[in-house]
Amino acid sequence: TQNPVLRHITDYLIEEVSAEEEELLGQGQGQGQGQGQGQGGATNPPEDGARESNPAEVTVERDEKLLKVLDKLLLYLRIVHSVDYYNTSEYPNEDEMPNRCGIIHVRGPLPPNRVSHGEVLEWQRGFEARLSPLLAGPGAVPEEEAQRLGRKDPEQELEKFVSANTQELGKDKWLCPLSGKKFKGPEFVRKHIFNKHSDKMGAVRKEVLFFNNFLMDPKRPALPEGKGGPPPGPNAGLAPGGLPYPPQTPQGLMPYGQPRPPMLGYGGRGGRGGWGG
Repeated sequence: TQNPVLRHITDYLIEEVSAEEEELLGQGQGQGQGQGQGQGGATNPPEDGARESNPAEVTVERDEKLLKVLDKLLLYLRIVHSVDYYNTSEYPNEDEMPNRCGIIHVRGPLPPNRVSHGEVLEWQRGFEARLSPLLAGPGAVPEEEAQRLGRKDPEQELEKFVSANTQELGKDKWLCPLSGKKFKGPEFVRKHIFNKHSDKMGAVRKEVLFFNNFLMDPKRPALPEGKGGPPPGPNAGLAPGGLPYPPQTPQGLMPYGQPRPPMLGYGGRGGRGGWGG
């Protein structure tokens, strides 16, 4: 990754695997160890025997090397995604808070004594229950609703981009405004764009993906829906007091405007066909 915060941590990241597969692997290793002990007649060390004397208690240990990697990931979540991991919360409108990125919770100290296995399981269940809403991926918006909001088809947007950058100058003379080269037919311009301007085609795909993900996110920023009021009266065009203009609101009390979804533009001018690069 090019992010300096996440540098040198890829060796510690693992892919998600099946829980059943992990359980089977764990059982297989346990059976192999049990058979080896039975055949060799090995005995448990004194430390293991002391732990087995009270299996309901566990000792909390710290791995400082892994904690450094974990802290980098948690800092990335906090700065980039506004997710406060240890508080299991998200700050969606952080730009409206008094201080940007002003709140972050950190780990507490280790317990001085051994804790019971039940306490560990209870803490894990509660923490995962609070964290699960933050891990829910996109897709909560129904497909019909996404289409109504204007979901884009990647292939259609690519065709629009190609059409916007295919200009007819005359008989058997076509221009690609991206490079300024001329061709004998539109099919040659199309081939030229796909072969020589793949970076711009990739930018179109990324923009479409960003736009669709924005629409499919149920927590996306949006303007509040207005409620229908009473029908206008004879003085509907006048402000209170009969003035033709509304009273001025102090600037400090004006609400922040929510960002609007990105707009996809095509045509209307040469060059990039409405796409910035």
